[in-house]
Amino acid sequence: MKNIDIDELDDLRYEMDEMVWESNEINDMLNRDYAVDVDEDELDNELRELDDGMFMDVLDQNQNKKQENNNYYNDNVQKNVN
Repeated sequence: MKNIDIDELDDLRYEMDEMVWESNEINDMLNRDYAVDVDEDELDNELRELDDGMFMDVLDQNQNKKQENNNYYNDNVQKNVN
């Protein structure tokens, strides 16, 4: 009959238990639900508000640029008239 080393058997059992535990941990991670509950209408409204705000910012920048150009033109016309 073959001799069995009890310490070696115990080590093997411990390693198998660890592998099972790690496998369960991995399965738990893979099975987690990462879904985010999002209200589509609320999200659309927020995006629309952001878009409107960005549009107004660009519009204000264009109006300011137009005013600067008008001021520059008027200043140069005044200098040429005098």
